Amino acid sequence: MSDSKDDLRARIANLTPEQRSELAKAARQKLNAKSSQPETDFDVVILGGGMAGSGLARQLLRQRPNTRILVVERNQFPCPEVAFKVGESVTELGSYYLRETLGLHDHLEEQQIEKAGIRYFFSYEENQSVSRRMEVGLKNFPPVPGYQLDRGRLENYLYEENVNNGVVFWDGCKVTDVNTGTPHTITMKRDEKETKVTSRWVVDATGRAAFLKRKLDMVEKTEHACSAAWVRVSGIVTVEDWSNDEAWKTRITKGVRQAGTIHLMGKGYWVWIIVLPSNATSIGIVADPDYHPLSEFNSRKKMINWLEKYEPQCAEAIKQRTEEIQDFLAVKHFSHGCERLFSKDRWCITGEAGVFVDPFYSPGTDFIAINNTLVCDLILADFSGKDISAVIEHYNFNMLSLFRLYLNTYQNQYVVMGNEQVMLAKLIWDWAMYWGVNAFLFFRDNRLFDIEWLASVQKEMIRFNKLNNTMQQLFRMWDKIEQKSVSNRLFSLLELKFLHDLHTGLVVDLDADESRKRLIHNIETLELLAREYCQHVSNIDQNNSQNIVSLIDSLGIDQALYIRPSLQKDFNHIWL
Repeated sequence: MSDSKDDLRARIANLTPEQRSELAKAARQKLNAKSSQPETDFDVVILGGGMAGSGLARQLLRQRPNTRILVVERNQFPCPEVAFKVGESVTELGSYYLRETLGLHDHLEEQQIEKAGIRYFFSYEENQSVSRRMEVGLKNFPPVPGYQLDRGRLENYLYEENVNNGVVFWDGCKVTDVNTGTPHTITMKRDEKETKVTSRWVVDATGRAAFLKRKLDMVEKTEHACSAAWVRVSGIVTVEDWSNDEAWKTRITKGVRQAGTIHLMGKGYWVWIIVLPSNATSIGIVADPDYHPLSEFNSRKKMINWLEKYEPQCAEAIKQRTEEIQDFLAVKHFSHGCERLFSKDRWCITGEAGVFVDPFYSPGTDFIAINNTLVCDLILADFSGKDISAVIEHYNFNMLSLFRLYLNTYQNQYVVMGNEQVMLAKLIWDWAMYWGVNAFLFFRDNRLFDIEWLASVQKEMIRFNKLNNTMQQLFRMWDKIEQKSVSNRLFSLLELKFLHDLHTGLVVDLDADESRKRLIHNIETLELLAREYCQHVSNIDQNNSQNIVSLIDSLGIDQALYIRPSLQKDFNHIWL
């Protein structure tokens, strides 16, 4: 049986997008033909059939195959490839979720692109030569994989798999009302007719439309006011083509730059370049309105003009492909919160419908992974007869606390992107925090939400939050007292041994007690890194600024903490 399934998957993978579209239509027609009277009562109704909604449906079926699921999606499926959605860059946590939790390993390896991490280029003079800019990234593909996705291709695959495994999927269907209760009643317009269904659980995965969140008045604004605009163009745009400097080209493995998520950075902004598996490239501007208001780049023409001023090589790459631009979209103040994500009344909110922070470190799929896993846990526990009221409050508190932790990493930090030394230190801190704590816990059965286990590291987690919040404040203060301009230098993050150990530690097999010990060790490493940063800032603070002194003193770092010689050697490499 497994051989025949593998053969079928291989045959589907070799189909053209048009052939896959016809196959999906045939599957839907077959499903709809099973009954002239469609089902009207379900265990779970999921509003939205994108990555969050379709991913949740697949996750539920993998863990409880007899779950009766309806997915309601406004758009028609199969959806177009390339010009569909952003969120193409996926880091380790989200990749683990797609690959292992959802079982999409073959699809990711055969139909998407394994990424070579995130690569950062700092501004230098007028940004006329990429080879003169300081470059922070990897020399080779990382040990723990991430991916660059064609979202349309992924969501079409999830759609086909879900339908073939019994999920009822109504596309071209607009939800008009949800009355929460026991059961919930969902009203929608389908084929121009009003249709009502009932369900025990309802999940809002409608993206930025956030249908249920808005109806229940759960919208929460954030002060992180950055905006974005982007295009997709046919063909491959790679920074490798922007320089003829052979020494620059050959200092890393060929193809690694093209396979990385490129960040071109300057004060108050960054520009992404992501090569997609469907022979297209996504290019976007993200900026703090205090430095670059959206009105400066909120049309295709304005975007190119803005790039000509700040990122001329990128502008030229787009201008050479003007006839191949497939779409343009701009979003103002993209960050948003949510007052509650899970309810004892059996409704949940997931994906971008719930919370969204910032695309800089590609956390979108990470939040889908964590949120969907919690939704799945609650639904399965409820169907097994467990009382979930206390767990729901724990999940809400910790998930929204995680959101605020991430928000502090981005809010008021865009000014630092124009500072090589401070931003390099921040990149190292943020990745150490991610690999050492946030992603580490998800790889360990999402232990951030394991009440009993979490109690055993409560003191360390409180300390971790204090460290991160204080370091994010320090970066902003540090930016004001140290400015360096560095050119033509490569800084390879994973050549720092402690970062390499945190990264590869994600996939080390550990039991609960070993995981606790490793987490404590990782937080101790962050404590030592924080001490190193504080000492450096204190040494260069010529005016003995009271704000900086008070901030550093508030951490109460133990100056007697032992630091391994190898770790101190790594820290010494941070200073430019």
